[in-house]
Amino acid sequence: MSDHEFFSARFRQEREASWRRLEQCVKTLKSSQVKAGEKAAASLAMPALLQELTSSLSVARSISLDAPMIAYLEQLASEASLLLNDEQPPLGPQIQRFFTHIWPQSMRALGWDMLIASGIFFFAFALAFGLFGNDETWYSVFMGWDTRNPEATTEYLLGTLYDDVEGTAEREMNDRIDGSYWLNLATFSAYLFQNNFYVSIFALAGGLLFGTVTLWVLFLNGLSLGAFVALFVSRGLGSDVVGWLSVHGVTEIGAILISGAGGILIGRTMIFVRGQTLATALRAIGPKIAAVVLAMFCMLIIAALIEGFLRQTINVLWLRYVIGWGLGGLWVAYFILAGRDHGME
Repeated sequence: MSDHEFFSARFRQEREASWRRLEQCVKTLKSSQVKAGEKAAASLAMPALLQELTSSLSVARSISLDAPMIAYLEQLASEASLLLNDEQPPLGPQIQRFFTHIWPQSMRALGWDMLIASGIFFFAFALAFGLFGNDETWYSVFMGWDTRNPEATTEYLLGTLYDDVEGTAEREMNDRIDGSYWLNLATFSAYLFQNNFYVSIFALAGGLLFGTVTLWVLFLNGLSLGAFVALFVSRGLGSDVVGWLSVHGVTEIGAILISGAGGILIGRTMIFVRGQTLATALRAIGPKIAAVVLAMFCMLIIAALIEGFLRQTINVLWLRYVIGWGLGGLWVAYFILAGRDHGME
């Protein structure tokens, strides 16, 4: 067997299952003896399968695979496109399928990229934590100027983690009556979302520079967090600062890591094109990147609301842990368990 024949056989073996599923969807939609529910399920599955087929067809043409295979793929793509235009399902089921299947499946497909992003972030965290333990002057290198610094008193640092409830109760009651209290918290939440959005979008878009900017953003944020936590730990406030961060940080850091994973996916796709054009390779990961963007937006909005409202009003340490890690557990369960019956996996 020649190299060309070997590659053609391998190419077909790796993708044929997806083509067969699309072919079955086409037969289902053409049949007059199939139940309406089965047709609806087929039409919902077809967009992703057709996109995979289009990507396969583009590769087949670019590397000049055998003519019968290309003809088969073109015919299947043509039939599926025509049927898809005629059999578009209602918007409601499409949205439902996205949240129940496509989104969590796309997150699971980022497995290795997520591990790399997490590894870089927490390596930087540990590095900054260790360096601060040996020399506190490293704090200003990683954090810049901040009132929470090694020269601040322990009492001041503790005060930044908890509100002075007794001293502000009367003022907050007056503010709540005229509405300014909630307006201030809403404004603060919007500011927090904007700040975290910039970090996340840089982590994602940095993948277009072959992932270099993505890695740098993850590393810098890991350094900053490591130095910040190390400062409070050195004053015996470790559990307090972790609880303070947990309320919003579990979701916020999760969003940054997912964005970083998306940036790494873009970067390695650009580096390892594997016989495709760059445009084709990037187009193939489009659905995953769209899921990353949605995850980033949803998680950052939730984190900003929690940080702006709950973190400012909840002073009970154990409740901070319950809210932060409880929500984090829900995210993990959703991304790991949802949508495992069928679809993209």
